[in-house]
Amino acid sequence: MSESRAFDRAAAFYDDTRGLPHDAMREVTSRLVAELQGRGRALEIGVGTGRVALPLHEAGIPMAGVDLSGPMMAVLVDKAGGAPPFPLARADATRLPFDSARFGAALALHVFHLIPSWADAIAELRRVVRPGGVLLSGRERARGEEGPVDAGVHRRFRAEAGVERDHIGAGHDGVDVATQLARVAAREREIEPVAVRRTVTTGAVIDQLEARKGGSWTWSLPGDVVRRAADATRAWAEREIGPLDVEHAVHSEVVWRAYDLPL
Repeated sequence: MSESRAFDRAAAFYDDTRGLPHDAMREVTSRLVAELQGRGRALEIGVGTGRVALPLHEAGIPMAGVDLSGPMMAVLVDKAGGAPPFPLARADATRLPFDSARFGAALALHVFHLIPSWADAIAELRRVVRPGGVLLSGRERARGEEGPVDAGVHRRFRAEAGVERDHIGAGHDGVDVATQLARVAAREREIEPVAVRRTVTTGAVIDQLEARKGGSWTWSLPGDVVRRAADATRAWAEREIGPLDVEHAVHSEVVWRAYDLPL
């Protein structure tokens, strides 16, 4: 059995809690199309509900996807009209069910932190992408000198719940993945970031965490621990940030790095 974290329980709310604003998603898709067009079929690991792969498919990029979660991919199929819009496989990224050099490119967004053997997943991507292809790794990071309000609430909630580590695989900052990918690449490039602007309330962020919708690291916590952490975080937020229903601007950016494979 895989030790990677499957998102079965998140299928019903994933797009609502993880999706990007429409304008930002359009810009992300445009950046990725520029990298992928003309390369043949591209594989997305952690394809999930298709929030990245479906727009690429609609833009004319031949896609394929793998995910551990059948329910997540069922949402993708439903969004596509009831039939798989491109090849899909339920599989672990560390054991891809494809021949070597099968794809012209591969991509992953917010996946490696969910895979304990994340370096093995990178090795598998290197295996299934042919020489001269490209590997794309994406993540969202905060913009500005001060950390965003929602990130601060997450940190406080984790501290109140006694959670020291909110990932089972590579670090969220992207350093682990970038270092490993650079080892297999002939060239590393940063694609122009896409700015993301949202508004949040601290109350809504805490409510999502208490409902176990704001982070997969909450799923294994006992119910009483989650409730106590939520109550304590609300008290802290009211004291340190202000009323829970006040909206705060959150500025972030989606950053993709391209790793060109040697011929």
